[in-house]
Amino acid sequence: MGHLKTANKLIILLILVCACNSDVQVPKPPVYPRIFYPEHEYKLTEEGLPYQFEQPVYSKLVSTQESKFTVNSDERYWKNLNFTPFNATLHLSYSSLNNMKDLDDLREETRRLAFEHSFKADDIQTIEMSREADHIYGNMYLIEGNTATNLNFYLTDSSKHFFRAALYFNKKTVPDSILPVYQFVKEDIEHLINTFQWK
Repeated sequence: MGHLKTANKLIILLILVCACNSDVQVPKPPVYPRIFYPEHEYKLTEEGLPYQFEQPVYSKLVSTQESKFTVNSDERYWKNLNFTPFNATLHLSYSSLNNMKDLDDLREETRRLAFEHSFKADDIQTIEMSREADHIYGNMYLIEGNTATNLNFYLTDSSKHFFRAALYFNKKTVPDSILPVYQFVKEDIEHLINTFQWK
């Protein structure tokens, strides 16, 4: 009986010591850094390209030597449009067209590159785009889910020019946390498409 009382006292003492411990770690909810969004203001791209568009004033158009295209790629016109505040890049590729086979091959290559992400994507939507007065036709691929890219598109005049773009965030992201940034950048990309012209 004496041993039981002693054991009970020890248990109570242990509970009191644990309850008074101020170093107990309490899990905190995930916190995402605050993002400051610039105004949607635009400027015309630089001269010397076979195309032009209005880009966000906060972005920077730089040359690159990277392109996944294999058909008539012209490295002089490979560009990266860097969305610097958001650590995101729109990779731009350009190819000249010599015949309908070039056009078919490039369209299929663009579709294939977009659908390479289908094993991780929740859904891939294909949106047709057309501005006949400006000889601009194309497809946009909206890729939903935890994929490397969520937006790809191409524009062509179906005779001489083929332009492709793919949006990538430059570090691993969580879809829920990056969604507001993606929607902001997507609005600027839609403005790019709506102001796109061949030269």
